[in-house]
Amino acid sequence: MSACRWVSMGLAIVLVAGCATTDDRRFEGSLDEAARINTQLGAAYMEQGQLQVAREKLVRALEQNSSYAPAHTAMAELQVRLGDTEKADEHYKRSIRLDADNPETRNNYGVFLCDQGRWRDAERQFIRAARDRDYSTPEYAYANAGVCARISEDDQKAEEFFQQALRVNPGFHSALLEMAELKYDQGEPAASRQFLQRYHQVVRPTARSLWLGVRTERELGDREREREYARRLREHFPDSRETRQLGGS
Repeated sequence: MSACRWVSMGLAIVLVAGCATTDDRRFEGSLDEAARINTQLGAAYMEQGQLQVAREKLVRALEQNSSYAPAHTAMAELQVRLGDTEKADEHYKRSIRLDADNPETRNNYGVFLCDQGRWRDAERQFIRAARDRDYSTPEYAYANAGVCARISEDDQKAEEFFQQALRVNPGFHSALLEMAELKYDQGEPAASRQFLQRYHQVVRPTARSLWLGVRTERELGDREREREYARRLREHFPDSRETRQLGGS
C-alpha cells in the first residue's frame, strides 16, 4: 500500500516564524515554552530529512516537559521514520493518554497501526477521530479507515467508510478516487467512471487516476476515451510506473 493513499494532517505542528532559539537561559522559568519550540524545530528538521537533528530537538523537548503531548506525537513519527516501531507505538500511546481528545493524533496513530497490520485497533482510532465533534476534517479519518479495510481485504467495510467520507464532504478527492478504484475492482466500470469523473472535477489528474481511466474505458469499450487517457498519461507522467504498465498493456 502506497503511503500516498493515507490522508494525514501531518504532525499538526506549525513552525513559528523567524529564528527560534532554545537556550534554556532564554526560557528560564518557562520550560514549557522551550519544549514547545523544540518540538516545532524537531518537526521542521524531520520534514527536511535531517532526522538526527530532529531527534536531538525532540529529546530536548521531552526533557524540558515530559508531559507535552505534541512532543510525543512528533517523536512517534520520527521513530517510524527511523524504523523503531516499538518506540513509535509507545510515544503514540503516551501522547493519546496526555491528550485523549486530539483527533489528528488518533488519525495518525490509526495509520501507524494499520501499517503494522493491527487493523481492528486502527479502525477504532479512525472511528474515534471521525466522531470527534471538534474534528474539522472527519472525512480524513473515514477515508483512512476505508484504505485500511481494503488492505485487510474487507471491501464491503471499505466502501461503507468511503461513502461516510463522501457524506461528510461530497467533493473529497481521496475518497472519490478510492471509490473509483474499488468499483473497478468489483467489476463495475460504469460506476468507476462516475466516481473518476467526479474526482477529475475537483483535482488535477494523477498517474494513478489516468491509468484507472485507461482501464475503466477499456472495460466499457470506449476506445476514444481510452486513447485520450493514455495520451495524457504518457504526456504528463512519462516516467511513472503507470506509464510503464501502459506500455506493456
